[in-house]
Amino acid sequence: VSKQNLRPSHLHRPPDATPQRNAVIYLRVSSKRQLETTADIDPEGNSIATQREVCLSKADKLGAQVVREFVEPGTSAQTIEKRPVFRELLAYLVENPSIDYVVIYMRSRAFRNLGDAVLTKRRLERMQIKLVSAKEDFGEGIMADAMEAVTDIINEVQVRMSGEDIKVKMQHKAERGGTPGRAKLGYKNVRIEHEGRQVNSIALDDERAPLVKQAFELFATGDYTVERLLDTITDLGLTTRATRRFASGPLSRSQLHRLLKDPYYKGVVTYKGELYPGRHDAIVDADLWDAAQRVMERRSKHGQRDRVHYHYLKGMLFCDRCARRGVESRMIFVQAKGRSGQLYDYFACRSRL
Repeated sequence: VSKQNLRPSHLHRPPDATPQRNAVIYLRVSSKRQLETTADIDPEGNSIATQREVCLSKADKLGAQVVREFVEPGTSAQTIEKRPVFRELLAYLVENPSIDYVVIYMRSRAFRNLGDAVLTKRRLERMQIKLVSAKEDFGEGIMADAMEAVTDIINEVQVRMSGEDIKVKMQHKAERGGTPGRAKLGYKNVRIEHEGRQVNSIALDDERAPLVKQAFELFATGDYTVERLLDTITDLGLTTRATRRFASGPLSRSQLHRLLKDPYYKGVVTYKGELYPGRHDAIVDADLWDAAQRVMERRSKHGQRDRVHYHYLKGMLFCDRCARRGVESRMIFVQAKGRSGQLYDYFACRSRL
């Protein structure tokens, strides 16, 4: 008996056997919520789980082994240039010439415009890689190419029409006093009952709204720079809202600056440069908001800068009265002008200013 006959059958392949083919799959969703939706409750392909199941089945029918999976999580970018995972996929194909197929769930999942679809197809063809849609069977040949192009054109038209529809709806919402987008700091998104049905609405954030109002009140006095106000309002407890990506934390200087200039806080909605009376409750009245804007305008005039006072004990003193209440509050070095115009130096507790 020859040694070759003793070798296990799976270690060698007959000369006429089909060579092993390799594939990668690309999965994409438009929102982070769809990342965790299971396939059994999402037959429409709006979740990663559903797309993965269908793409793996398609690769199996092609006789291809899936060697890598690329998941674009929660991005609605209109072009592939704004999708880092898709660019990573293309780089991987260059470094791994053994790939035969790129399997996608549907062309609309991968491409939002005809230009991206054509350029990607040509690029893959030069690498002798076939792009396969798991849910769409276009066949082979010239007519198949034509049907792919028609599908991509229809997808682009639908995306653009959907975008225009959203713009119109957002415009109408703003004109009716609704809040476009997520609730601003000092407010929160809530569900309320309106005419017998649940609708989205905006309500005051009981924890942050009073601090936002206090920020306007302090700044309108003219005694606070934005930097000093930021330190003060942070000590008083104003923080950003926690999100799925970021924990709650102190505001940045730019965030506080935008907050102080935003007319939303006096009950006005801004959309595309136009102002509309809002349905939400105002945190500050118009007079207080206008006073804050006058301070902002005065300090932004050419050649005028906020004064910063320096003292060798700055940042080292803390209020004993606050400490006895279990609150840590720094003492601020302040120069106040008396009636005679003379400047007086003193330290004051931030929480009592």
